Amino acid sequence: MSSVEKIRNLFAKSDVTVNSKVDDRIVSDALTAFDESGKTKSLLVEPDVWRIIMKSRITKLVAAAVIMVAAMLAISLWDKSTPTTYAIEQTIEAMRKVTTIHILGKTWDGGQMEIWVTTDPETGEHDHFYFDSPYSTTVAIPGESYVYDKQTNKVTHMIGGHDIRSDVRFGRFIEDMSDVAKSLGTEIRIDFVFDPDRGKEVILLVLEHESHTLESKIDPETKLPLSMIMKASAQPQPGYYGQSLDEIYYDLPLPEGIFEFEIPEGAEVIEKQYE
Repeated sequence: MSSVEKIRNLFAKSDVTVNSKVDDRIVSDALTAFDESGKTKSLLVEPDVWRIIMKSRITKLVAAAVIMVAAMLAISLWDKSTPTTYAIEQTIEAMRKVTTIHILGKTWDGGQMEIWVTTDPETGEHDHFYFDSPYSTTVAIPGESYVYDKQTNKVTHMIGGHDIRSDVRFGRFIEDMSDVAKSLGTEIRIDFVFDPDRGKEVILLVLEHESHTLESKIDPETKLPLSMIMKASAQPQPGYYGQSLDEIYYDLPLPEGIFEFEIPEGAEVIEKQYE
């Protein structure tokens, strides 16, 4: 919301208006208070002189100015509770300190998915990776990974490498998003929006392209991403991770055994050497 809109809303919600009727009311109230509390005449100025001064147009303008100053002060104090400046570099720096990430989201057709990763602070790559959706489960650790296709009941066991089946570096998502924007010759748009689900104002990053739009909500306090959404102009292919990473949490305790894969009973196992 712009400053102009904030000012307009503040006045719309208040009983304050600036016109002749209000000016006269202010003057009348002031005179009543003066008559009741100032029974004793001034040694320097007679009450009639005060009435002349209070009814003057200059005093009315001063009274209106006081109202405006008070309103602007209220706006100034309110603005201090909302973020006023932000740079993408703040999020990039904050994410480099993260070691674990937990993500809840939806697949391309609305199915629920869950991701756990540990990241290398130096590279942002995943040391350990867990992904589960209605279609598949992937568990990867350094030197070994399992990809379970639930529809065919097949497990692909990769040895000697790190095939995590992820095109996204979750520990460097905003950094990579920035690089993509530069490669496309465009910029990431930065907005401040109110998030009704979280009940607070957040930072919204938007990268628009002819085929995709990437959006990420950023926590104004931690500077870390709260969500990531990709909107495609075409229908995604089945098995695609999805367009919505709705909730992102950082540095939570890892569930016990989350990176240990147990081959389902009756599943076909395909052994492959990572090249």
